[in-house]
Amino acid sequence: MKFFLSYFDSELIIPSISFAIIKAIYFCGIFFRGVEHRFGKAIGLILSSLFFASAHLQNVGMNCPSFINILLLGIALCTMFALTRSFWMPIAFQGVWASVVIITNTVMYADNKTYVPFVFKNIPENIRWLFAGEYGFEQGLFTTLVLLLILLALPKITKVSPYVAAALFKQQYAESEARGIKFKHKLDS
Repeated sequence: MKFFLSYFDSELIIPSISFAIIKAIYFCGIFFRGVEHRFGKAIGLILSSLFFASAHLQNVGMNCPSFINILLLGIALCTMFALTRSFWMPIAFQGVWASVVIITNTVMYADNKTYVPFVFKNIPENIRWLFAGEYGFEQGLFTTLVLLLILLALPKITKVSPYVAAALFKQQYAESEARGIKFKHKLDS
């Protein structure tokens, strides 16, 4: 355990998890919900995910494969929120994601020496691109496949809480009455 904690700066975990919470609330809660309300779920998902990935463009080592994976991560986070209507799942996923990034990222120090994390040390250099790159594990093809599998599994493994569904129904009903529109529910004929 001592080796593990000394390997990376453990002081980065708490700020990264805090930042994960802020990102999940901003991109899923504020931006996605606003665009979804105006243009629909699909457009909201695409625009908020593009915005999420674009916010990472200034990061050192960002390239096309890592942009695609960050875009898929944004789609996964917004899908989690859209399916559950709760922040808990995207916050937990983003927090775990940020922690794994810290633990597994390739580190470039001030002396311009790159140190490969211990999880990638035993992988031959000629196939390391499958799992990581200059941008860390977020650049690997394996990450792309894992994110695609998560996106395929999300509709099957997530459930909307009946309390959240009732609150959402109540909100939509109140909004439709405020606009003077007769509210139509899926069960109405």
